[in-house]
Amino acid sequence: MRKALLLLFLTGSVFALTQDTPDSMLFARNDRAARPPRSAPHGDADLAEALGLAKNGRYIEASTRLFQLSYSPRFLNRRMQIKYVLGLTLAKLNLPQLAAFQFMTVVKDGNNQYAGQALEKLSQVADRLDDDSLLNYAYSKIKIENFPRSQRDRLYLRIGEFERRHGQFS
Repeated sequence: MRKALLLLFLTGSVFALTQDTPDSMLFARNDRAARPPRSAPHGDADLAEALGLAKNGRYIEASTRLFQLSYSPRFLNRRMQIKYVLGLTLAKLNLPQLAAFQFMTVVKDGNNQYAGQALEKLSQVADRLDDDSLLNYAYSKIKIENFPRSQRDRLYLRIGEFERRHGQFS
């Protein structure tokens, strides 16, 4: 299971890194041509099925489908929702590093309704990983008054720990 998810993550990372190169368009076309043709898509049925799998606790299957859908041109307008839910499923699978990658993608985009929720989840995952760089990134993107009340104590604690480690006392 972990090997499959690691392969999924690495494939996504390689794909994301090659997106900016001119050869990536040719690479993607050749890759699609090598695959057997799939049946014609039925609107949002694929996405609804993947979201249903996630709701029903079938996280491994859901994460695989959501990952594929996140790079589908059919779902460009819902990509951040897909990546957010993918992050949630990866967190449920106890893969916080992979989940953080998905949440950071949503936060970086910033112009979507899932950015705030992804930021909260990113801060939780970063706290779980005890990763200062993720926490600093998450905290640099928020205003304390906009942070969910349920998580503010954790926010203040982590800010205080960071300042103490770096000798920044007020």
